[in-house]
Amino acid sequence: MGEPLRFDGKVVLVTGAGQGLGRQYAIQFAERGASVVVNDLGGSFKGEGQSTRAADKVVDEIRAKGGKAVANYDSVEFGEKLVETAIKEFGRIDIVINNAGILRDKSFARVSDLDWDLIQKVHLRGSFSVSRAAWPHMKKNNFGRIIMTSSVAGIFGNFGQANYSAAKLGLVGLSNTLAIEGRKYNITSNAVAPTAGSRLTETVMPPELVAALKPEFVAPLVLYLCHENTQESGSLFEVGGGWVAKLRWQRTVGAICREASTPMTPESVRDQWEKITDFSDSTNPTTSMETTKHLISVLGELDGFGQNSQPQRPPSSSGNGGIDVELAKSANVKPSTFEYTPKEAILYALSIGYTTRDEDHLKFLYEGSEDFSVVPSFSILPSQAGTAGLFTGGIPGLSVDVTKILHGEQYMELFKPFAPSGKLTSKARIVDVLDKGVGALIVINVDTFDEKNEKVAFNQSAIMVIGAGGFQGAKSSSELKPMIKAPTRAPDSSMAEKTSVDQVRFSKPVLPGQTLQTDMWKDGNRIFFQCKVVENGSVCLSGAYIDLYEGATESQASSKGSSNMALKSDAVFKGMIEQLKGRKGVAKKINAVFVWEITQGGKKVAEWTADMKTGEGSVYEGTPKSGKADCTVVISDDDLVDLVTGKLNGQQAFMSGKMKLRGNIMLAQKLGELFKDQAKL
Repeated sequence: MGEPLRFDGKVVLVTGAGQGLGRQYAIQFAERGASVVVNDLGGSFKGEGQSTRAADKVVDEIRAKGGKAVANYDSVEFGEKLVETAIKEFGRIDIVINNAGILRDKSFARVSDLDWDLIQKVHLRGSFSVSRAAWPHMKKNNFGRIIMTSSVAGIFGNFGQANYSAAKLGLVGLSNTLAIEGRKYNITSNAVAPTAGSRLTETVMPPELVAALKPEFVAPLVLYLCHENTQESGSLFEVGGGWVAKLRWQRTVGAICREASTPMTPESVRDQWEKITDFSDSTNPTTSMETTKHLISVLGELDGFGQNSQPQRPPSSSGNGGIDVELAKSANVKPSTFEYTPKEAILYALSIGYTTRDEDHLKFLYEGSEDFSVVPSFSILPSQAGTAGLFTGGIPGLSVDVTKILHGEQYMELFKPFAPSGKLTSKARIVDVLDKGVGALIVINVDTFDEKNEKVAFNQSAIMVIGAGGFQGAKSSSELKPMIKAPTRAPDSSMAEKTSVDQVRFSKPVLPGQTLQTDMWKDGNRIFFQCKVVENGSVCLSGAYIDLYEGATESQASSKGSSNMALKSDAVFKGMIEQLKGRKGVAKKINAVFVWEITQGGKKVAEWTADMKTGEGSVYEGTPKSGKADCTVVISDDDLVDLVTGKLNGQQAFMSGKMKLRGNIMLAQKLGELFKDQAKL
């Protein structure tokens, strides 16, 4: 058996704790080291009257055993008063057990407005009020455990308890949503449907059964769910008599009751009824997203939804300001085409500052030039054409005001030179949506192909939607190409040029006519650069770099095998170097030396070392500076990038031979720690 589950230092608020289940929760938490707020209004089981006696009695009982407890006599509809007691007496709140309840049982035809409203106010609104008051404290402490007390009457229904059943099932929905919203703050929420002898159940159970179903047989489940080591969340349990079971939803395969572009009729439902209600091949959905994705696939099959058109999007199932990240990522975006001639290429070059005052620029500005060329960053234009429809035509999961979008970061890979004219096809997809507080950052990948269907360019745009943040989404993503800081040494080269009145926007204000100084650093085939305003010294562009492939097409680059060639995986290791600076203690935790042999076309083209045995650890290009590798990983440049971005599963990579290991291969289990903040290893 493991160590006993303790709650030392934790503060627990139990509502309705004057007797029955609530009393047992309070006593057991206190016995295991928690400080307990014992809340009880002291009224009857119908919600009538008020007294301090019930709460005081439990507090006295806890203190007599050496425990810590205080009483609170407020109604749960004033949740902030209950939480205020915890903060005032113990300085924090960690766990909320929403247990308070009353009964007003009557057959449905005889339920009055008062009977209905009182039940909802105590059970549903009371649990909401108390949990809402505790929520900001739990977020601040990055810890919280919430229990909602549901009922088998809410799950299955029960004669004479329409009001009670509605409130109790409502608590399951409330708990499920809190579990979703609390996940990033280490706040869990679960619903428990207990069967125990109490003043509520004695109205519907025979005395001998009430006596046998002791509250002591329920409380242990609640304590387990509230322990700091328990991560169970968003679940529903039945418990009683020492028996515990988890419940889940079950769904039939179902049936489509219409043909494409034809109406659905009651008769079509009737004709498919047997299939609709057949549970022989059922599934167990766990999120609303599963329903939405399934419906999109049905609509795509019948009406081409999200494939060759952009129909009116359905309402978001997330309820987070019109943003449903998973739904947006699953959208099927129609490819876009972009045709251009030398005229468009020249206009683009002029728009970004190319001028005949510089003789080297003539080849970008005159189609009759012997070596007429298209500026490489021209690839942004077909990329933008591919993303424009996302915001103007609509996309499931996103509700975006186009007047509030700003172009944030841009990443670009070029695989071959642009022809002087041509027709390009771009395929866009949303790979993530990040919550940046002041706005939502939409990360879009675009692959661009020429008329031979050969990839010409890859672009990633990060689009900021001002005012769309705060939807409780992720703050970072392994999909987002990282910015990389320039070296700290003096620049290898600098140039200065005055801006014109019609040039572009930067991350800091740049006024027309001010001078921009571009500082550059060369590191192998990578050139880092940043721009600053000479007049005031403000850095207006940072984190930028260019990787150069000398005259190579995509296929040539992949087979070149040059050890000094810039690789996609370079960014992975550079990112690892930066992340390691802020991760104290990770080297001690790993305590091993890893070497990566990076290949292209079956030949080794690079080697990197992660020394997690020396000091706080270091990552550098080349073989170990001292000692030897404990574990060597052999993997291609492309496969490593796919591995860290989650496109390639680590176990599958090993089993298929895409990733080979030498030395102590068991150490490979620690690779996840090394890539923790940027990957899914």
